[in-house]
Amino acid sequence: LRESSPYLRTPWCSLLNLLPAEDHGTDFSRVRPWFLDNQAALYRQTIVLSGLMEPQVCGLFHRKCRSYAGKVRIRAVAEQGTCSTLDVPVKQLFQRLHCDSLAESDDARLGHFSQLIMPKLEDQPQTIIFLQSYFDFVNVRNLLTERKIPFVSIHEYSRPSEVSRARSRFFRGQKPVLLYTGRAHFFFRYKLRGVRHLVFYGLPDHDHFYAEVAAFLAEATLNGDTTSSTALFTRYDQFALERIVGAPNARRMLLASKDAHIVY
Repeated sequence: LRESSPYLRTPWCSLLNLLPAEDHGTDFSRVRPWFLDNQAALYRQTIVLSGLMEPQVCGLFHRKCRSYAGKVRIRAVAEQGTCSTLDVPVKQLFQRLHCDSLAESDDARLGHFSQLIMPKLEDQPQTIIFLQSYFDFVNVRNLLTERKIPFVSIHEYSRPSEVSRARSRFFRGQKPVLLYTGRAHFFFRYKLRGVRHLVFYGLPDHDHFYAEVAAFLAEATLNGDTTSSTALFTRYDQFALERIVGAPNARRMLLASKDAHIVY
């Protein structure tokens, strides 16, 4: 499996080690017995190449790769994160959220956002909220609509006319909040203007996305405006956190007694 990172948002792991539903005219005398006994995983050589180390890749390695000859995993550790290479002098706040399981991380993230970040939006105009998944986008969009907070959005399903309208209204200050999804940035790499504050609702999978989005603050910094950047993470975001702040800093953030960490 080459370049598996684009498939991280699809249920591709559930398609491994399955027997065909139909024989399609197969001559079973030529099929080895262990395949028919559903033991193919013990004899299959699986090679997975990925530019990103993510929990989905680790799950594939531990649950689906079961060769009797053994297995090995090699990964590069980022000693220096992307945030250390930013050209924009901005104070970056990384806020750790507590949750007991991966299933609870979405609720913990939404709860923290609604209780602590959303009340500040009125005092922080020109805020972009970066949302890694469309599922997060739907949750935040519904919450802002319920609280009657004006906003515009750019996501992977937005039409070009909707994108142009959203960018114009946000830049002119007609709408104080813009929701921006990770997949929209993956496909189109928009360069948005008029940004003073950033909220990373979830850490980007690709570390250079963090630097590219943080660069939106360059114009406000040159104009002398107050800027800020806040990123939410849980202990299940370890790999993404390592790529952004570096492995030593990520380890310190995950094990420290305090939840808020500031990086310049």
